[in-house]
Amino acid sequence: MNLRRSGDTTADALARLDALTKLKPRVVLVCLGGNDGLQGRSPQSMIANLRTIITRLQQEGAFVVLIGVRSPSLRDRNAKLFRQLAQQTRVFDVPDILQGVLGHPSLMADPLHPNDEGYRRIAERLEQVLRALLPKIGR
Repeated sequence: MNLRRSGDTTADALARLDALTKLKPRVVLVCLGGNDGLQGRSPQSMIANLRTIITRLQQEGAFVVLIGVRSPSLRDRNAKLFRQLAQQTRVFDVPDILQGVLGHPSLMADPLHPNDEGYRRIAERLEQVLRALLPKIGR
């Protein structure tokens, strides 16, 4: 089930966290932060919100996968923050989900969003990662 909404920030997702935890998910893919950067929100508040989301999901018994989102700058300022957060919260992370897609016109619908082929490649990458995790999270 996908509970995302277009334009979501980490604060928006945090405000709807109760709705997610009521579903008692076993595995949660957290892919947030891009809109925080685009809206000029501080990286510190983004990471604090992500930490709260992850911690709450873990307390509810979910296995969390943190999916990294690039910062909207030439040099990715989020990569280190996401990696540190994943280590501190002991979650599995998939760095820079748009790697190999972003900047390739044949894979992009617009400068920020993948097209169908771009999303297919992202899905294939996630499938590989998640299949490798199955022994750790159970079936």
